Amino acid sequence: DDDGQTWMPAVNAAPGSSGLQDKPWIAVDNFPGPGNGNVYHVTRDFGAGNGIYFYRSTDQGSTWGPPGGTLIASGALANVQGASVVVGTDHEVYALWYDSSFVPARIQVRRSTDQGLSFGAPVTVATLTSTATNGNLSLVAGFRSNSFPQVAVNPVSGNLYVVYNDPAAVSGGDRGNIFLRQSTDDGATWSAPMLINDDGTARAQYFPAIACRPDGTGLAVA
Repeated sequence: DDDGQTWMPAVNAAPGSSGLQDKPWIAVDNFPGPGNGNVYHVTRDFGAGNGIYFYRSTDQGSTWGPPGGTLIASGALANVQGASVVVGTDHEVYALWYDSSFVPARIQVRRSTDQGLSFGAPVTVATLTSTATNGNLSLVAGFRSNSFPQVAVNPVSGNLYVVYNDPAAVSGGDRGNIFLRQSTDDGATWSAPMLINDDGTARAQYFPAIACRPDGTGLAVA
């Protein structure tokens, strides 16, 4: 609470879980009104839970619940991965993840309108090309990659923006391009993909990140 000069003792942000908790992601509700200051957390449970779970804190991260978490998506090893979470202007909570339970794989989202107490049914954000584990792009260098989503909210309009990488074909050719999709109706529907990189070559682009200006007038994708 003092701009990072000192820190509270570590607490368990996934109470009631067991085994490896992978790729945790957090978001804070910074909008005025009910829910302001809540902290939300998603993680991939590789223990007995075997899925993506959601937790929340209403006391600035001192305690977390519910015990055991709220199940967002279940699946065998690597079927559901790469979760992220973001808060909308009306205090909605959005949990996104990569899901290869489908063929082809998808990016999915679930929305909560009660500050994370419950979530609606999954909605498909994007259908992907890659069929490799975690949406691996099979880059020539051989290092690991993925097709996990990154998400931002316009703090004025409430529009949602998701960026991800995807190859042009299952094998061969352009191994990775960056795409953006937008939702203007609280994640219920999503626009067609917009190609962000403009190199016009078979070079790979990957691991995008996105941010929106505080006044809602612009986006940056890196």
